[in-house]
Parts: sequence; structure tokens; C-alpha cells
Amino acid sequence: MKTIPKILQIIARFLSYFSIISTAVMVLLSVADVLARNLFGHPITGATEIVQIFNVGTILAMGMGCLTNQNVSVDFVMDAMPRVPKHTVQIIVNLISICIFGIIIWRSVLTALDYSSKGYGYTLLNIPYWPFVIVVAIGFLGGLIATIFMTINEARALRGEAPYKVKGIMEEKAKGEVRK
Repeated sequence: MKTIPKILQIIARFLSYFSIISTAVMVLLSVADVLARNLFGHPITGATEIVQIFNVGTILAMGMGCLTNQNVSVDFVMDAMPRVPKHTVQIIVNLISICIFGIIIWRSVLTALDYSSKGYGYTLLNIPYWPFVIVVAIGFLGGLIATIFMTINEARALRGEAPYKVKGIMEEKAKGEVRK
């Protein structure tokens, strides 16, 4: 099972880097557009659509967010719970999340196919929508895989076993779980 966490780490980091680059491009392009509009009186043509396109890339960090447990949670409630109910509740929440992620992926793929067949796209740049809907599906796929992995870890913790670690991502959380 050591290879799966390693592969998961590589994929999550790879997608996160794309998310970081996407966010940086959005910020830089927005600043350049504002400067061009205010200093030269001519905004960058298609800047708004390009920012919308790169905004889709931010979802690619979802897998890393799930692995690092940086998503929204009510820590003070979960921390106060005894071990067995805490892990049981987390497993239930993870299973619900897995179902929701699966539905979003499924609907995203169907939407991408629909957009592709109908030729929907950005009017100014003449770029189709469907590849960016696939990017959304890939982001949620990363979240789905990470949540499945986290659910396996919660099941191991429920049985009193040490969770699997993803080097550089989950080491501190894993150490904390073993001590409890």
C-alpha cells in the first residue's frame, strides 16, 4: 500500500501546481488589464474571458485540499468527540462527499459532451467551453480519489490501526492520530 500514497501525492501536487499557476495568471492578467485600461485607455481584449477560463483551474487543488484536511470543518465539535464516534461521523461525511463528487463528475462529463455537440463557447475568443468543464471534472476526480483515501484512513483509525501516510502532506495528522 506504500505505492498508492506515493502516486496520490504526485498527482495531487501536480494538479495543485496547475491550480497555483492558474491563480497567478488570473491575478497578473487582471492587474495588467486594469493598468492598460487606466493608463492607456485600452483594456486587454478578452481579458475577462481569459480570467474566467483560468478560474476553472483553481478547482484542480481540490485533491490536495482533501489530503491536507484544509476543507471546511467544525474542528471544535469533532475534537470533543470520543474516538469511535468521531471516526464514524467522519466516514459517513466522507461517503456522502464521495457520492456528491461522483455526481458532479458524472454531470460535468455529460455537460462537456452537450457543450461539445452544440458548439457552445466563448464568443470573443472563439474557444469552446467543453475542455474547461472537463477540467472541473478532473478537479473533482482528484477530490474523489483523495476522499476515498481519507475514508480508508478513517476506517483504519476506527479499528485502532495507524493511518497510511502521504509523505510531506499527512505526516503530522498521522502522528497525531497514532498518539490518541
